[in-house]
Amino acid sequence: MYVLLALFLLALATAMHVASFVGARFAVGRAFAEERRRSVSFVAARGVAGVAGWYLAGSLMFAIGLLGRGETVIDEASMRVMVSPAGPAARAGVRDGDRIVSVAGEPVTSWDQLKSLVAKRGDEALSIEINRGNETIVLSATPEGSPPRLRVAPWTEERSVSVGHALAEGLVQPGKVVMATIRSFFDMVFGKQAAEVSGPAGIVRETSSAAKQGFVTGLLLATLITSYMLPLVALGSAIYELFNRRHEIARVARLSDAGR
Repeated sequence: MYVLLALFLLALATAMHVASFVGARFAVGRAFAEERRRSVSFVAARGVAGVAGWYLAGSLMFAIGLLGRGETVIDEASMRVMVSPAGPAARAGVRDGDRIVSVAGEPVTSWDQLKSLVAKRGDEALSIEINRGNETIVLSATPEGSPPRLRVAPWTEERSVSVGHALAEGLVQPGKVVMATIRSFFDMVFGKQAAEVSGPAGIVRETSSAAKQGFVTGLLLATLITSYMLPLVALGSAIYELFNRRHEIARVARLSDAGR
C-alpha cells in the first residue's frame, strides 16, 4: 500500500514540476513576437523561465507541506534528548525529554562535548546525570558501536507555521537542496565523500517510509527528491536551447537560400 502511495507522490511531485516548467516556457513563447523567437534574448528567457518554473513549483510544494505538517525544530541548546529504542541510553532508563547534565562526572553543555566524552571513555560504563522535570537522576549506561554511542539525539518537535513563514521557507528550500547537491558532487569528485546512489528502488523505499508518517511527510520527501533534479534540468534546458537555436538558424538559412 505504502509503495503505491510513494509512487503516486513521486509522480505527483514530478508532474507538478514538469507542468510548471512547460507552462513557464510557454508563457515566454507567447510574450515574444514571432520574428523575435530566434533571438538570443528569447532563447535565454525561455531557458531561464523553465528552470525558474521548476524551482518555484518546488517552493510552493514545500510551503504547502510546511503548512500541513508544521516545522521540525531541533533543540541543540538545552541538551534535552530523544532516545533511540533499545539503545544503551534507553536500556539505562533515559527517556525522551530528559536533559543530560553530566557524563562521568563532567558537566555537559553541548552535543560535541557529549560525543567527545563518550568516545574518550570507549565501551566502559558511564554515569549519566539527568534532569527529569524537577528530579535529578543518576543512571549508568555502557556505550556501544564504533565510535561508541549512547544512541541519543537532540530533542525535536513539530510547530505550526504561519503562511508567510511557510512561503519564505519554501522559497529557499530548493536552493538549499541544489547547493547541497553541488557540494556533494564535488566532494565525491575529489574523494572527500563516498558516492551514495540508491537508485529508483531506494528512492521508492525512502518515500514509502516517509509516507507511513503521513501523506504530507511523504509529499515533502518526494518534493525534496524532485528538487535534486534541478541542476540536471538546468543543464538539459541549456543544451536543448543551444541546439534548437542552431537548428532554427540553419532552417531559416535553408528557406532563405530556397527563396533566392
